[in-house]
Amino acid sequence: GGEAKRLGRPVVVLAGLQHGNEPAGGEAMLVLARELALGSLRPLLDRVTVVIIPHSNPDGGYYFRRSPYANTDINRDHVKVDLPETRALHRLVNEFEPHVFVDAHEFSVATRWIEKFGVLQSYDLMVQYATNPNVHPALTALADGKFLGAIRGAASGAGYSHFWYYTTSYNMKSQLVSMGGTTPDIGRNFAGLQHAVSFLIESRGVGIGRDSFLRRVHSHVVSIGSLLQTAADNAQELIDTVAKARAETVKRGMNPQPGDTVAVRLRSPVVKQKLDMLDPVSGELKVIEVDWSDSLNVKAEIARQRPWAYIVPPVFHDVAERLMVSGVEVRRLAAPVELEVETYQV
Repeated sequence: GGEAKRLGRPVVVLAGLQHGNEPAGGEAMLVLARELALGSLRPLLDRVTVVIIPHSNPDGGYYFRRSPYANTDINRDHVKVDLPETRALHRLVNEFEPHVFVDAHEFSVATRWIEKFGVLQSYDLMVQYATNPNVHPALTALADGKFLGAIRGAASGAGYSHFWYYTTSYNMKSQLVSMGGTTPDIGRNFAGLQHAVSFLIESRGVGIGRDSFLRRVHSHVVSIGSLLQTAADNAQELIDTVAKARAETVKRGMNPQPGDTVAVRLRSPVVKQKLDMLDPVSGELKVIEVDWSDSLNVKAEIARQRPWAYIVPPVFHDVAERLMVSGVEVRRLAAPVELEVETYQV
């Protein structure tokens, strides 16, 4: 990690296969590694440092299951860090302090969409940057202003259709369609809160076996390749923006001002959104209009004064360890001390 930082280049961490039944992202990582070492992306290695985790969830990949654990989804585990796989990913992010983070997934083609709306998914790719309101706004502006357009342009140029990432629940009574979540337990938001320009990239692949596998892998390679190119082309701006965001956050943390708050509970507005889908019989494009939970305009339903520190009783050493895994500095009080603290109940 230290060696990578001393090079003075943007560091990009690419994570594949957090979900074991979404193989195109993991396979794309191997293709990207080959292209960086030997192929078309080789020149970029003079301008960016790339760290690749091909299989973030090797057991899930082996068993072809979203998660090999009955009740824990790695991509909902980035606050509690219950799983060794999540901890490994956090240690790597802490070590390399990436400027850019990419989380590669696949999304369902038919499941839930047929039952609720009578259609199939049509887009080849879905993309979304970190959307937790505590992510530094300068990072969101850079993700939206420079990186998103480049990804979309590269995808369109290669013949792939694309849209924001969205999903719908398994509750058949709910017709709500939601953009990618806003909570900090999702990988994309975890990395954004660690001050990386952070993206989720998903290809059209869950539930269709090996069908169109080349297309699914290639759409990832094209979009992530463009993201690496954008990082290289905007290296100084990226480095400066991340450094400034980190310094500002530390300063605010060390010296919280009245009215400087963090969002704790979140609410996304629901608006109308048109989506291009496919008729399952004819294969023709079919536009549907849905209720759409808009993560880009998430607001704090509960906000609290920014904390300076937390007091953790020694019996909760497990909590302290989890905080350390997520990059929080933990200190032990050497002697009894009186402190003014705020308490609250959840």
